[in-house]
Amino acid sequence: MTDTGRQPWQISSPLRTWQEQALAAWRLAKGRGVVEAATGTGKTRLALAAMAGLRELHGDDLRVVVVVPTIALARQWRDEIERGLGLRRRDVGEIHSQPQYEWTTKSPVLLMVVNSARTQLRRPVECWRTEGRVVLLVVDECHRAGSQWNVKALEGPFDYTLGLSATPERSDDGHEELLYPALGRPVFRYPLLNALDDGILAPLTSVNLYVAFDAVEKSAWDDLTLDLSRAFNELRRVLPRMDSLSEGLLFAEVSRLARAEVPVALKLLGIVSARRQLLADSSGRTACVSSLSAWLSTSSVRAIVFHERIASAEVHYVELLQLGVRAVLDHSSLPAETRQASAARFKSDRCRVLVAVKSLDEGIDVPDAEVAVIVCGSKSVRQRIQRIGRVLRERAGKKALVVSVLVEDTPEEWAIGLRDDALLGEGRVRHYRWPEVTLADCLAGPASTHRPRDRHDEEFDGLE
Repeated sequence: MTDTGRQPWQISSPLRTWQEQALAAWRLAKGRGVVEAATGTGKTRLALAAMAGLRELHGDDLRVVVVVPTIALARQWRDEIERGLGLRRRDVGEIHSQPQYEWTTKSPVLLMVVNSARTQLRRPVECWRTEGRVVLLVVDECHRAGSQWNVKALEGPFDYTLGLSATPERSDDGHEELLYPALGRPVFRYPLLNALDDGILAPLTSVNLYVAFDAVEKSAWDDLTLDLSRAFNELRRVLPRMDSLSEGLLFAEVSRLARAEVPVALKLLGIVSARRQLLADSSGRTACVSSLSAWLSTSSVRAIVFHERIASAEVHYVELLQLGVRAVLDHSSLPAETRQASAARFKSDRCRVLVAVKSLDEGIDVPDAEVAVIVCGSKSVRQRIQRIGRVLRERAGKKALVVSVLVEDTPEEWAIGLRDDALLGEGRVRHYRWPEVTLADCLAGPASTHRPRDRHDEEFDGLE
């Protein structure tokens, strides 16, 4: 018995309907496969229920390995296992660079970060096998394990496998070639639109603000686009096989050729980089972000601001501080202790705006944030789903708002803005050209005044 009087290995609350359906589908697949479910819908609780069911079947012989991409997510899983299954802290061992509890063969649950699991998972599994144990492998954010290197973490004689991800598909086809052979194919899907329609996430309003290049930027963009088209055609003449590659594989192959210092590949990536920088630093985006900063300084919302580049995030962070906003900054170049302190400050409500560079794109639960400002992002559907999902975890009375800044007549318009209606539901998405429509009016809720344009004439989209 635990200190709460609850029997261990029993989940603390009933499953939602979709979780029951997913668990039944996984069991029908003989305990092997991937569950695709939107961020915030309860993938972790589904995994805990799978553990509890196998514990009832196999008793003390069950051993569980949970592989995650980051230490922060490993700590989150520890808390969920202790709270959701009633296990004691010493029952959950760890193998990663900053373990709080060492693993022993007696530990029924083992948490591993994928970087450590690649080389160190085989030892505990072999120990358990020698003892006649039954092993369940759970892989959270499992799309991360679909690379040539990370898939090594999935090697082993596992009796059961469960992959979890909002979007398991990879642009390089690693899900088909590596991930599904190791974990099993998807057995259940619960996309973001279904979760929103079912009301298990906070009600969402998504506002897309479309800004324009100035004349100089537009000229530079057009020149770079022409240069990129010419370079891409040159690449196809030199390497005709490029025509047969998918978008994700195309970028991977160009990157490989650039590392080998193939001139045309280096030229291509240089142009792509210049376009990305021009897009990220456009004057319209900068002005719109300043307007959003002013709004944040006068509101009381708790917000996460997503950036793609550290330099831009640091400038925006300073701007917020100068406006009197209690903000913290998180990116990969900061010391670990600084990042941990910033996260603690945000979660404890000592500050209300967190400016982040990709670090919160996956896994971390920030349940009290109700606003996401996406200053700049990639065309990745996964990234968009993950970022939006950071503010969708349900709380009584909570309404979620996502504000995205997109540059019109660029891939941001047709690859992000245009697909949002299908991704989130047309009634949840509004589109405006800023500053033609003031920020106050955009946030107040009138119907869309802009229709995102469709365009598919850039053959080299896969390079970006």
